[in-house]
Formats: sequence, C-alpha cells, structure tokens
Amino acid sequence: YDNFSSPAMQNMGDYRYTGSDYYYVNYGEGIYVGYKYYETRYEDVVAQRPNAGSYNYSQTVRYPFGYGLSYTDFTWSDFELSPVNSETGEMTVTLNVTNAEDGRRGKEVVQVYMQSPYTSGGIEKASVQLVGFVKTDYIEPGDTVPVTVTLNLKDFISYDYKHDNGDGTTGGYVLEDGTYYITAASDAHKALNNILAARGIDETRLSAAGGLDAAENAPDASMVGTYVQTDDDRETYSTGADGEAIVNQFDYAKLDDAAYLSRSNWQTMDNNGLRYGTASGADSRAEINGKQWQHELSAALKAKLDSRSSLNPIEGQEYEPHTYGADNGLELIDMRGLVYDDPLWEDLLDEVTVSELSELIDKAGYNTVEMKSIIKPEVTDLDGPAGINLVVGHGSVPTGKDEDGNQLYSMTWPSEYLLACSWNEQFAFAMGQGIAEDGLYGDVQGWYGPAANIHRTPFAGRNFEYYSEDSYLSGRLAYREINGAATKGMYAFLKHFALNDQETHRDHLGIVTWADEQTIREIYLKPFELAIVDNTVTINYNKGTRNEDGTTTYTFTTAEVPAATAIMSSYNRIGPTWAGGNYNLLTEVLREEWGFNGFVLTDYEVATYMFTDQCLAAGGDAKLKTVGLEGNFFLGYNLADHPQDMYFSREAAHHILYTVVHSNAMNDFIHGAKYIPGFAYYKIILIVWDVLAAAGVGVLIFFIVKKVRRNIAISNQAG
Repeated sequence: YDNFSSPAMQNMGDYRYTGSDYYYVNYGEGIYVGYKYYETRYEDVVAQRPNAGSYNYSQTVRYPFGYGLSYTDFTWSDFELSPVNSETGEMTVTLNVTNAEDGRRGKEVVQVYMQSPYTSGGIEKASVQLVGFVKTDYIEPGDTVPVTVTLNLKDFISYDYKHDNGDGTTGGYVLEDGTYYITAASDAHKALNNILAARGIDETRLSAAGGLDAAENAPDASMVGTYVQTDDDRETYSTGADGEAIVNQFDYAKLDDAAYLSRSNWQTMDNNGLRYGTASGADSRAEINGKQWQHELSAALKAKLDSRSSLNPIEGQEYEPHTYGADNGLELIDMRGLVYDDPLWEDLLDEVTVSELSELIDKAGYNTVEMKSIIKPEVTDLDGPAGINLVVGHGSVPTGKDEDGNQLYSMTWPSEYLLACSWNEQFAFAMGQGIAEDGLYGDVQGWYGPAANIHRTPFAGRNFEYYSEDSYLSGRLAYREINGAATKGMYAFLKHFALNDQETHRDHLGIVTWADEQTIREIYLKPFELAIVDNTVTINYNKGTRNEDGTTTYTFTTAEVPAATAIMSSYNRIGPTWAGGNYNLLTEVLREEWGFNGFVLTDYEVATYMFTDQCLAAGGDAKLKTVGLEGNFFLGYNLADHPQDMYFSREAAHHILYTVVHSNAMNDFIHGAKYIPGFAYYKIILIVWDVLAAAGVGVLIFFIVKKVRRNIAISNQAG
C-alpha cells in the first residue's frame, strides 16, 4: 500500500471520524492526478528542481497516458502553430500524418499537449496537460493526410485560489505571463520529452531519469511551438455567464491542518505526509472490512455535518407568494422554443397546482409525473451508463414490454471508459444518437448518463462509467455524447455532480470529501463545464400564434436550445455539505457561472441526509426516489404551509419543465391536444373487426371441411 506510486493512493480507502458514522477522504494530491503526477515528477527530476527527490520514470510507468498500438506505422511532419486569434482565443496546430508504404490501412490519434509557465511556490501546474486531439479517418498505406487541431487559450488557464482580489473576495482564473509550449505527440510522455528537448535539456538527463526507455519516447523538438503571454490576464476568463466575477466558492472544503502536494516539495509525498489520519490499530493491508484509518471529529465539524444548511444566503428570509392553479390559457407546448427567462413562463407556472408541484419534485424516480393543468405528459427517465435499461424497466415500461405486449430490447453500448480509449468524438456523438434512438423506440425521454467524474485511482467503483483520468478528454467526449442524444430529443443526466470519485461509504451519511479550490475546479468540475457550456442543438417545431378569433396559426420553425439540460448530483459531500444540497455548487457555479437552466436531480435518495428542503434551497429540483419512501412531500406534507419550499419549488418546476418541453416528450403536441394515458378506444373497433374476421374465417373453414368430408363419403360409396 505504501509503495503504490500514485499520490492519491496514499490517501484513499477507509477513513473514519473517530466515534462517529462519518467517513471522509482528502484529495491531498491536489491537481497531480494520473499522468499529471507522473510526468511532472519526471520533469522536476530532469530539471533538477530542489526537493525533487529520487524518481525513475521507467520503473514507475509502463504505458504513458495516451499510449496506443496500431497495425501500421505513422510518421508526422510539417508541424505548425498558428498565431492566436485575438477575438476568439483560438489557435491551430497543423501537421501531416503519413502511413507507411508497407503498412495497413489505419487511423491515427493526434494529441496536443501544453506546458504552462511554473514558478516554484506559485500556482500549481502540471508539466503537460492535454488541450486538443483529433482521430483521423482511415489512412491508406503510403498516403499522407493533413491534420488540424483547434486549441483555445481558455484551456491554458489556471485557477489561483490564493489571489486576493482587493474587494473582499479571493480567487479567479488567470492566464499567467510567460512562454507556453505546445506540442503534438502520440502520448503525454512523448509530449513532455518533445518540450524538454525544445527547451534545450540534454537527452542524457532524460535517459538518466528513465525517460527514454523505449524508442518511441525519443524527443522531437520540431513538433513544438510556443505562445508568449506578455502579462497576467485575470479578466478574460474570470467572468461567469451571469456577468459576475468568478471567485472562490469552496474555501470551506480545504482542510487547514492537512498536507497538500506541491511541486515545490515532493518530499511531502515520499514521507507519506499526504495521509490525513492515523492507523486504526488494525492491519490495514489485511483487514478488508475494518476501519483502516481514523481522525478526530471536532464538535464544530460535527455540527456542520449534522446541519441541513444548503449555504444559500437567503435561506430563512421571507418569500414572495405566487399564484397557483390559475387559468391563463397556456399549455406547456406553448413554451417550446422560448428562452428560459421569457416572461410567458411566469404565466404558465401560475397555472400549476400545489399538489402537482409537490409530486413533480418528490416523485421523480425514473419519471416525472403528468400535470393536467398545463398538459404535461408523464415522462420516463431510465438508468444505464452503457445504454438505457429497457429490459430491466421502470416507469412506463416496467416489464420491458410496450402497451401491446411486445418485448422491448435496448442496445448495449460501450462504457464511457472504452469510448474514451477510442479518442473518437464522432463515436461519442453516434453513441449518444444511438441511445436516444433506443429511447424513441421504448418511449424513454431522459437518460441517467453519461458520467464525467475522474479516475482518481484505479479502484473507484464507478470507473467503468467515467471516461478518464483527464478532465479535457472527459469533457469533450461528454459534450459530444450529450449533443448526439439531444439531436434526437433525449435529455441526458450528466452525473455524478461532483467529486464522486470513491464509492466506499458514499451513501448512509455521504462521504466527506476534502479538496482545495484549484483541484475542485481544474480536475473535477472541468469535465462537467466542458460538457455544458456552449453546447447547443437546433430543434424543429410548430410555433403556434393565437389569433383574435381564438384560432391558432402554426408555423414550422427552428430554435437553438441547450443540448445539456439535465444533471444528476451525487451522494458525497463537498466539505461538510452534501453535493445535492450545496448552493455553492448547484447555483453559484452550475447555474450562475455556467448559465445552466436545466433539471438537477439527486442520485437515489438516502433519507438520513438527503433532505428535500436543502436540495431545493441549493438549486436542486427533484428527488430520485420511488413511491413510499420516508419524507415524500405528497405523504402527509402540506407544501402550502412552507413558504420557503413553495418559493424554491416553483423555480424547480421551471427548470424541469424547461428541460421537458425541449425534449421528444412533447413530440406531436400542439395547443389543445390532451394527453390521455391508458387504453386507446379506437382499438375497440379494431378488436371487433378482428373478432368478426376471425369468426368469418372460422365459418368458412367449417363449411370447407364439411364439403370435403361429404365429397370423400360420396367417393367411398361410389368405390
């Protein structure tokens, strides 16, 4: 255990607060997750930085991040880096990829990595990080194809959580001044060697640190370009979608008395200084079910853990009353194509009844309920990261059969982990479309997937649902998969938001997850941000215009709407506050900074700490639970007696309805059409017709048989 090379492995597993049922994990490794540790440690040994310690790359890493095999050999040439577009922040890497004359047809992955300037003791920086990639089409033997990879400076930035903004706030994104090295390479290690060579570091030093153990690791400085930033830019990337400055939201989630890894002193890791806890007295290597590590629980921390506070600053204030059950002549379909803040939404929400509001929020396990006041149909949402679980069944298809009794089957798709191994955004898009097609076949509108958490260690129980240890790769593939599903009208619940990177003790009371703000934003939130921001899709619909005579005129039109309109929150806590009831996460970051106006659903409810009022106040919308669980609003709870819950519930309904109206749940709806679940009465005519036809056939067969028998009898008599 102590000899595991990843710093995260020194602080994961079974950590318990002494004398309590609360468990915790501390992300003491900071941003140095996966290859960002291995490559950075290698560079610091090669560069002979102080406190680099002893480290041999070839004895630690067998396959670098991005490594892959092929049935042919490719060569790269003619690398060029364009100037930055001052308006968009974009630049392009271009190069030529040639397949060997005696090779086979194949595809190549061109990966682009960046190294940002690092000052010892300053903002933590990995030696290389992925900022772009392209999977080519098939290249025939002997052929050469041009490849272009588009980069953006927004992926070069760092989060400086220690910066004093001078206005009482701390933190923000910064593009630091200095030289940025950009290289195209087949994997992260090759990329770093290219950059080190371009910086003039002799190959003998690379070899001494075990960095040239294989021929493919040989550096190629011709594949490196530079971008020079002349001044610190703390403005361009530190404004959210709401126009407000981006500042620290998770100061409370960092432990003041714990060690966090820094490039300025790798000895912290080498001396097991990351481990936040002491041995419980049991042999941690042998006792599988024991409490391996422990830490004291202070009274102040216990009070925070026991609290139901969402961190919303307006909790407990007086709330403006709203109208319910009005008749404004609107239906949900009338909202299709409208932006989230269109004034007409308020008139529609006034029509919703209190009982409908209650059930919409607290009866959302695998579906959202019908709302007759606004002609909203019941909508089915199903689980399955590798395809929706039609055969297992929930909601409108509980037995895996349609209303006619026909067996339903859904495709089994690759896991996100396998999809990421392809490095193919087109595959991700096609997979999203395919899962949505399954939904159209099985009458399923919402999909509990994909998932974009991080492979912090190889031992997280949900790694098969998550793409990668890299935030950029995870975010790009999630973006495409969600977009593909949205083109078919399916909304995808991107999960598990956020920091759900260890399964042990994640339920019961929610594992307490500690991390600093830079780590939270750059590693664990970035995949979600990349998947959500600027992800849109064009929908076709019939826009109704009400005429003075009461009739409606319909015009076929289009609208650009968000593709990412659903999120599933997670079991764990961020610091002491449950993620699904965390205002700083769900509102300050997700809704305000990123501009997300969609549906936030909890993971499956654990009633001991997933409180509905806390969820709503935080910016969450509904509980993933089924009928009969403790705490349902519609079981002995009068929502009208709770003004705070009423206030936040209306906002939750707005989010959910905005998601549903832009999905295929509203296909075929026009104003005035009513949703009638159950038996279709026109089928009575068909049944009667079938019965009469069957009877007619039966009578015909009877007389044919009778005539045949009579003819046989006459024939026998004649014989």
